[in-house]
Amino acid sequence: MESSKNDQLAFTVISAASDEDLQAIEAILKHYDRYISKCCLKALYDEHGMMCVATDAELKGLIQSALIRMILKFEIIIK
Repeated sequence: MESSKNDQLAFTVISAASDEDLQAIEAILKHYDRYISKCCLKALYDEHGMMCVATDAELKGLIQSALIRMILKFEIIIK
């Protein structure tokens, strides 16, 4: 499973994922991984007050779970 040339997910991947194909779901999660990680950045401070930025793993897991639930509810209607 892969994306098309213009970095969009192929219809076949989306369709397979909505039919509960695990490889297709993984492809979608991989496609959005960098975006989700960026949305989950959190500023942390050490004991000296120095800030560092890290990915909030719990928030990332929640977003990925929500994405999976939406994928499984997604309905493709062809007219």
